[in-house]
Amino acid sequence: MDEKQWQCRKCGAVLGMIQRNGNGVPQLLVFRHAVDMTDKEPAEVETLGPLMGRMPVECDACCEVQVWWPSAEVLLALLDMLGVEQIRQFTEAFLRRWNGRMAR
Repeated sequence: MDEKQWQCRKCGAVLGMIQRNGNGVPQLLVFRHAVDMTDKEPAEVETLGPLMGRMPVECDACCEVQVWWPSAEVLLALLDMLGVEQIRQFTEAFLRRWNGRMAR
């Protein structure tokens, strides 16, 4: 499984790891505390758990807030979990919102 560090844009501390779940969908494994990988012995990592949706994450090393945004791949995986009626309702609501934006 490929993993990639998700770092604070301001100080470079590691806020979590981007990995693929069992279905191959990318998710963020959020760390409870930012990890400074330049330390000779980085702190032991405690995780808050996997995240697939949108979430602001605060770096406790520098207090910068960074938002994790789900990819299109994640959004499709979330939609795949819905039933036909939920998909219909979502599609109608999305199109109303999208058409409202296009009319502006």
